[in-house]
Amino acid sequence: MRAAELARTRLVVREKGSGTRETLELALRDLDPAPPHLSLGSNAAAKGAAMTGTAPAVLSRHAVEAELATGHLVTVPVDSLPLRRDLRAVWPRGRRLTGSATALLQPIDNSPATPPTQRRMIIKGRSSPGRSNA
Repeated sequence: MRAAELARTRLVVREKGSGTRETLELALRDLDPAPPHLSLGSNAAAKGAAMTGTAPAVLSRHAVEAELATGHLVTVPVDSLPLRRDLRAVWPRGRRLTGSATALLQPIDNSPATPPTQRRMIIKGRSSPGRSNA
């Protein structure tokens, strides 16, 4: 798919102010994008809408990793449209993550989208480029 075709597509998007939506709007700004088909306040709601066929959605790979693995959703490559943004996990210096914080970050740490040089830094509680425990 070309970026212009994506711009003409009415999509399911996250709410205004969402980093994912801002990244998409910035990437498509020169292509006169169509208004959203539906704007939703969570990744779960946007995934559900896409899975039921409401409209295509643009979401973070981390947000849809399980659905991609099971085939419930598919990736549609878009030529020459970089949709990247940096995410940071932060926590107090010297504190090791446990319980729900570890459960939240472990899928990101194990994700193929996470550069190998940064894996295991989250769970071990050490600083790494792009992730800080300061």
